[in-house]
Amino acid sequence: MSTINPLGQELDEFWAACKRGTSGVKKIEGFYIPDEMSQMAGTVEQLDLLSLSLTPEQIEQYDRSLLFALKATNSALIDSGLKLDSRLKLTNSRWAVLIANAISQISTMERSFCRQSANGTKPLAPVKKNSGNRLNSYYFNTTNAEIVNYFNLACEQVTVVTGCTGGLDAIGYAMHAIRKGKVDVAITGSTEAPITPLVVASFSKIGATSTRNADPTTASRPFDVDRDGFVLAEGCGILILESLEHAQRRGAKIYAVISGIGSVNNCYHMTDIPESGNSIAKASLDAIKDADIEVDQIDFINAHGSSTPQNDVAESNAFHSVFGPKARDIPVTSIKSQVGHTLSSATSIEVISSIMSINDNIIPPTINLITQDSRCELDVVANKARSSSVNCVLKTSSGFSGIHSSLIIERWVD
Repeated sequence: MSTINPLGQELDEFWAACKRGTSGVKKIEGFYIPDEMSQMAGTVEQLDLLSLSLTPEQIEQYDRSLLFALKATNSALIDSGLKLDSRLKLTNSRWAVLIANAISQISTMERSFCRQSANGTKPLAPVKKNSGNRLNSYYFNTTNAEIVNYFNLACEQVTVVTGCTGGLDAIGYAMHAIRKGKVDVAITGSTEAPITPLVVASFSKIGATSTRNADPTTASRPFDVDRDGFVLAEGCGILILESLEHAQRRGAKIYAVISGIGSVNNCYHMTDIPESGNSIAKASLDAIKDADIEVDQIDFINAHGSSTPQNDVAESNAFHSVFGPKARDIPVTSIKSQVGHTLSSATSIEVISSIMSINDNIIPPTINLITQDSRCELDVVANKARSSSVNCVLKTSSGFSGIHSSLIIERWVD
């Protein structure tokens, strides 16, 4: 597995920073943002693409989210120990590529629009002939298609577009495809590069993002009484899922087991979340049932924890609904306090952090938690990492349009 996000471009770098409680949030540079809007984001600095065989023209043409995905997929495949030839051609197995995104290759679309319209001051210029590559970059499925082409994989590809739960849903889809015997190996996860004028303005306009612009590193503060919205971020998380038989046959290092998923739509509002958290609770209970475990086996909750006033209360209520009085005793964290909210990628990055928690028995902190909201009666791991035996994780996620998804991740025991 591998991740690229504001805390690092390799797995070890990310995890070390995450355990330290590092903030990857900075003031946005490169375009004007009015004072009343959110002016900060979690950004990936100096993206290193030396591990990829790309021409300068490809690097210029490809969307940033695609570059994230190619680099992370390459690193994840190397980490997996799968045998590759010089062209990274994968053989002798049944494969699938299932990668999610929430807003497609938006930075490429915005850049093209500005080029063709003099930054929006003139009518759009006619599209030139032989613009197929540019047009192709607008499709949601482009990332999956380019990964298949780059690694020379003739396999199933599925693009999951379920908003901010997308990474979790893609991983769950891959799990079920393997469980049903359709594939042996799946490249799965999610990628986003949403730090653009349009996206920043859109989230600011609906009041979803923090305006704590004077101190960006403290802006994302899940479960804190003074939270005022999430902080937008960019990044990618890629995992290699295998059937147990396939992994054992080749002697693979098994990080953890993805064992259950649940997904529900609250049918309430396109952006708001009902305070009861009932749909989050149902998604979590469905995931627990799908994993064929008991509720009391959960010993760590990696929360969506977006730092919005609505979400954190709804999640807290959901956890009390699922776990009863025990909800106050289960460690909870949200690494969005460090990374920011990478939309669909948040879920795959947080699944990776959950897996690292299982392997290291360490729960990374929710930073910037100064005064915990009294409505969030949870054991939030505040400001400092905690050593704790972690065997079974509940990972929750929520997204616009009312979708909630939850995933169960378990320790692998031979």
